[in-house]
Amino acid sequence: MARVQKIIPVNYTLHRNKKGVTADELFSRQHAELLQSAKVWMKETAQSGSVVAALVATVAYAAEYTVPGGTNQNGLPNLEHSPFFKAFAISITVSLILSLTSLGTFLNILRSPFEYKNFHHSLPFKLNLGFLLLFCSLLVSMLSFAATIVLLIHHQKIWSISLIYVVVAILPFSAFGLNHNRFYPVFFK
Repeated sequence: MARVQKIIPVNYTLHRNKKGVTADELFSRQHAELLQSAKVWMKETAQSGSVVAALVATVAYAAEYTVPGGTNQNGLPNLEHSPFFKAFAISITVSLILSLTSLGTFLNILRSPFEYKNFHHSLPFKLNLGFLLLFCSLLVSMLSFAATIVLLIHHQKIWSISLIYVVVAILPFSAFGLNHNRFYPVFFK
């Protein structure tokens, strides 16, 4: 409907047909079933995304307080001066922030009014933003995992094994990212 409104003069949208119905009202009646199925799909998708975001936030929160390598008598991390420990600490914090932001975005979708105008720009943008933040959160948590593996193994001089762990950890999310890019053009036509 918005595409048609861009083409025709504004006063034409107020005209009524023989049954006394405007084009907007007719569009709403004819597409009521489509709107209902879109509401259900959007709610289910946002709920699924919020469950995953909550799980990632839970894991990131737990990992934030679990120190790799343990702590000394003063309660400070044993490996705190290692650059890999700093990479772990920063990446797990970023993962927690991104997953909580993603969760907030999905919850915002669930409480938004599901009207036609919202399906045109607002809801698809929020859904894509939520999934993008969730994907980035998962990717950063995998980088945190890789930093932890390197942190714990780097003294043993078996870099080939730690490289294999890093590749195996990041490979699933790379595959997901490549497949997920096909989803974006649907919303931005």
